[in-house]
Amino acid sequence: MAERITYLLEPLRLLEASGDRALVRSAPPGGAPYGETRDYYELWITWTGRATEVELRRYRYTRSLRRRSPRPIDLTWEVAGRLLDDVRDGLLARSETGE
Repeated sequence: MAERITYLLEPLRLLEASGDRALVRSAPPGGAPYGETRDYYELWITWTGRATEVELRRYRYTRSLRRRSPRPIDLTWEVAGRLLDDVRDGLLARSETGE
């Protein structure tokens, strides 16, 4: 699914998946590799039976503080809908292959 989502500020990559949850994150995060701050998306997907919850957040990691803080996300309704469609299609493909 992450390979389909190419229209955000950074590419996404599956970071971990177990049971009923998956974490997809920007890879690599935005910003200079050794800069003071790095911005990234974090997409949590939780599914239980027929219900699926999708949570998209954007964070800024500040190296000197060694912590992250939430950032606003600017998405049009069109991009938000496309993102949800791509997540849905990825989950459907996952269920068809039995992963």
